Amino acid sequence: MIARIQQFTLMDDDFMTRFFDGENECIQEVLRILLDKSDLTVTEAKGQQVIKNLHGHSVRLDVFAKNSTGKAYDIEIKRANEGAGAQRARYNAALMDANETVSGQKKIVLPESYVIFITENNIYGDGLGVYKIERYINGKKPFNNGSHIIYVNRKYRENDPIGDLMHDFSCSKTSEMSSRRGS
Repeated sequence: MIARIQQFTLMDDDFMTRFFDGENECIQEVLRILLDKSDLTVTEAKGQQVIKNLHGHSVRLDVFAKNSTGKAYDIEIKRANEGAGAQRARYNAALMDANETVSGQKKIVLPESYVIFITENNIYGDGLGVYKIERYINGKKPFNNGSHIIYVNRKYRENDPIGDLMHDFSCSKTSEMSSRRGS
């Protein structure tokens, strides 16, 4: 059992959620790198956040975070491609939005939200580190509804912050990590 625990990486769902639970600065660094936003400040980070759906399937977010402006982030670790599909991303985003609404509120105000899948395999196959999924009007004008879906390729290893971070997500020893932290 100890030998198995010593082999855990941040790509192991249970380990990753425990590692980031309540660790605002750690998840802040991950989000800063993934979103290329050096001024992002995380005020809340929770592992295994459950969002109940009284009419159907509830979700358990691997890591849920909020930043200082109220933006919401769901980070999911997926070893299998099946759990990282477009419908899953849409559903997680929908429940995150539904969880923000208040009964009796005249105007629906939703914070900007991000559903981020860090996938074991490069499920889109283009060799990129990050795939940003956005909506457009007639394929040209951004829809800008505040909902963002991002896929991160764990196998990406270019010499840049995303490559360093994905390397770190694959390490079982902190001494093997190379990311910018502490530099």
